[in-house]
Amino acid sequence: PPTPIARVARGAPVELDAITEKAMARDPQQRYPSMRALADDLRAYLERRVVRAHKTGAFVELRKWFGSPL
Repeated sequence: PPTPIARVARGAPVELDAITEKAMARDPQQRYPSMRALADDLRAYLERRVVRAHKTGAFVELRKWFGSPL
């Protein structure tokens, strides 16, 4: 299996770790259903929005929606 990004690039953002883990999942059912879905998550990360592959709590997601560090 591929080495998780968190082991290769220590300190990498957890959202990017979640995106790469989902993109490289061994089970096809756990991968992104399309390149568009992967691109959407990457775009969300770059725009500091909620990344679907990264499971967070409501507080973190709310903070991203409002764009402030509450």
